[in-house]
Amino acid sequence: MFKKLIAFLTGKGNSPAPAPLAPAAVPPQFPVRRLSAGDPGNPFKVDGYDCLSFVRSRVAIAEPAIAETFATLRKNTGLTYAGELPADPIEIQAALEYPGEQVRDGMLYKAGKLEEKWDIYLYEQHLYFCRSWTGTLVYVASFQLAQGKITIGKIWVAREASAEDSVFAIQEVDYLLKSHVMQRRVPHPLPPDLHITEETIGQYSFSQYGHICCFGTYADTLDWDMLKTGMP
Repeated sequence: MFKKLIAFLTGKGNSPAPAPLAPAAVPPQFPVRRLSAGDPGNPFKVDGYDCLSFVRSRVAIAEPAIAETFATLRKNTGLTYAGELPADPIEIQAALEYPGEQVRDGMLYKAGKLEEKWDIYLYEQHLYFCRSWTGTLVYVASFQLAQGKITIGKIWVAREASAEDSVFAIQEVDYLLKSHVMQRRVPHPLPPDLHITEETIGQYSFSQYGHICCFGTYADTLDWDMLKTGMP
């Protein structure tokens, strides 16, 4: 699994009148669409928000200092995170399982552009989930490898973040592994306190996952296969 997110002057006198101006071009709109689980346009088994066109239409704009930090972090192998935990961490018990028979230390996923928001590393049976723009360590997850399964039993997250919702932390770790590392087509979790409007959900999804995400949901995202039968 671990092998391998953007004006006129009028005429005067005898001068011929200028040709009328064409209407200003209106930028195309890429709305976030709410789709029920039963909607034929929804590839997943849960209600949610199709935001693929929305996030893919966005271009990330960063201040020069942040862009420079992002560029510098592209050279980071993640070894500096080994043995570290997020700031003021809280330990969360988890029970996540994935197929796998062997792992190798190093980079699992590395953002290649500003529109990709995460870097993920593996060292000494720990996974490190970091924001690509800042290098901030958000999650650390420990795992065991046995009988063809990789089992995550503990996740550490910053106390401030975990106070919001430990269940969401587990869902986000699961989503990042499935979507970024395993490159599966899966819905991404939305925090339960996120204001439910299409614009808010679209902006959140892009800022959190960039071009990688496609469909946000408030439903449980931990099921292994959330695609409807027959979907590619």
